[in-house]
Amino acid sequence: GTSSDVGSGVSSVLVALSRPTSTGSFEYWLKRSGVFGWGTTSGDLLPTSLTANGTWSVSTNLPSGANLGHGQYYVSATAVDRAGNRFVSQPNTFRVGAATADNVRVDSPANGASIHTLPAIEGRAVDAQGVAHVTIELSRRTPGGEIQIWGNRNGVFGWATSQPTQGFLAVLAAPTATETRFRKSDNLPSGSNLAPGTYFVTARMFDNQNDNVSSAVNTFTVIAVSAYTGNYNVFYTVTYYSGYSGVSDSGEFVLTVGTDGAASGTLQSEVFGTVTLTGSVNSSGVVFARLHSNNNMNDDTFTGDLDSVATTSPKKGSGIFRDDGINNDGPGEGQTTGTWTSTKQ
Repeated sequence: GTSSDVGSGVSSVLVALSRPTSTGSFEYWLKRSGVFGWGTTSGDLLPTSLTANGTWSVSTNLPSGANLGHGQYYVSATAVDRAGNRFVSQPNTFRVGAATADNVRVDSPANGASIHTLPAIEGRAVDAQGVAHVTIELSRRTPGGEIQIWGNRNGVFGWATSQPTQGFLAVLAAPTATETRFRKSDNLPSGSNLAPGTYFVTARMFDNQNDNVSSAVNTFTVIAVSAYTGNYNVFYTVTYYSGYSGVSDSGEFVLTVGTDGAASGTLQSEVFGTVTLTGSVNSSGVVFARLHSNNNMNDDTFTGDLDSVATTSPKKGSGIFRDDGINNDGPGEGQTTGTWTSTKQ
């Protein structure tokens, strides 16, 4: 590899090798009591040969033979400058062994999903030799860019940058079978331990020879539960323009806001009949919604306010019902004005 330091300069580069174990933890290739080997206790990293232009390499004391079994490995480099500061690279991943059709996948949470709770991690594993274990690693990126891993450290579950002392093993629906579902539902983060942000779930499959033959990573986002979740009694009045000029409409309906901020309701309009309202509530309590009916109202819009706290003092918000004209759907084309009053149940 290569290294550089614009300050005091690079004095040395050290290399770390690691691999997952069948119990869900990691072991490290380190020098302990003068001998390099795999283990979980601390030790010395691999030294490298460093040239004047910053390139480095290592070719001695590397694992081989029985110490280099089939499976997935990780390698990272630590540059030490002349002032003693250390800079650790992102790990590179490589695999030992022939390519295989065996695979593992994570189905839930799906890649790219937005969730607000994590009841379980589920997926599927396939291996011609039989599936012995599937381990789960759950990590997240903090607002400062740090990667933290969820796990058990000395009997306490929590987030930290260090590897857990005990790994996560998924429950297999058909242990040792060539194809099985897997699931992990206990000791997962929730509440304040599941803060909004970016998360990663990694599943690693081990065959019946305890080789780590496949892995999969899904990225998902935890979103905050809406502060406006609940049901609202909404009273509205509307004055129409254009073909319905001077005609007023009024009524009352229940608006429901889900934990993800999705808003929905159904109202009975004297002009348009049954109208469904679907949209969302932003962090300020403003509703943005589309209106749909079978009578000259399709993809029209509404914007209004919600009262998320008071249950006895309704919040009066001005709203705009607008027929956007996209569908040329009737004489009501053009803007209408209205008011509504919302009270949380």
